[in-house]
Amino acid sequence: MKSITVSTECVYSQKRRYTTADNPYKIDFCKEVRKRWLVFGVLAAIALAVISPRLGATGGPLHAEYLCWVPSSVIFFGAGARLRRPRAPAKALRLAAAAALHAHVAAPALAVCAVTVFSAALHGPVINGALLSSVGSGCAWWSLALAPRAALPAAASYAASLFATPLSALLLCGRTSIPPLSEVLSTALRTLIPFTVGCATTPMRQEFAVRLAALALVYAECCERLNAAEGGLLAGDVLATLLVEVCWLALSLCACAAYARWCGARGARLIALVAVPKALDQGWGAAAACRLPALARLPAVFAAPAQALMLAALHDHHHHHDHDHDHDHDHDPSDSDRDDQDQLPF
Repeated sequence: MKSITVSTECVYSQKRRYTTADNPYKIDFCKEVRKRWLVFGVLAAIALAVISPRLGATGGPLHAEYLCWVPSSVIFFGAGARLRRPRAPAKALRLAAAAALHAHVAAPALAVCAVTVFSAALHGPVINGALLSSVGSGCAWWSLALAPRAALPAAASYAASLFATPLSALLLCGRTSIPPLSEVLSTALRTLIPFTVGCATTPMRQEFAVRLAALALVYAECCERLNAAEGGLLAGDVLATLLVEVCWLALSLCACAAYARWCGARGARLIALVAVPKALDQGWGAAAACRLPALARLPAVFAAPAQALMLAALHDHHHHHDHDHDHDHDHDPSDSDRDDQDQLPF
């Protein structure tokens, strides 16, 4: 009799499974544009100035030398409307002195370091222009547009420039220029009148209008500098000058960040917003005294948009970081950063 053996094997069919992981780096472009609209606005102003620099320059079709009074008045009026009495006057004076020292001592010294590194790739006029673009008065309207309560440091930086700029011209070019009284009075009238009117009004929040006015002035300043530096340029000169200006501004911002150990993060940011940007030469600055060729104006062409873009990015980063930080600590008033904010003099 035959025996039959029966065996059973269980066969499992393995199904192929596809797993998809959620991308943690999803970016909503429209949301990012709304959050950082100031940076994109600076980029748009620079692009428009590059396309047609003559349009927004002095004597151009827009007559920017007259139209710029409107956005400038808006900025200084907004700064006056948001002015508050310092909670710590001694700290306010220290920050103002630090901003003036950085603008007229540390910034030129850092420019010398940056020029020394790239000296082999730069021509003599470009080197002189890079050094001259690091001196001069601070750009008060850009500082006040990003930090409306920085009136005292901006005023201190401008007052120091009345002595520092002629001295810098004497050291760099062997000759100097004394600021004419008409320029000083014109600057005072264009700034003090709207600032005083703003102080007399009810405090209000008008950041959007103030920063739109600042973008208009950025466009006009870029047009003015591009129009003044027209002529034949070599690609090597352009790239080397761009590297020098970016390195100088980066070193200046890093030096301001080092001040955080002394005056806190917010105080260091205030010094950076006041001391880093340089105003356009008004006719009595170091560049006017030195009478340099057109090639020497190339560093100033890059300095204006680079400083505007860097400071806009710095402002947006800290603005949204502080907003998120304050939201996370709404129920913790004893937090150390909140205490540092309460002690801020501006």
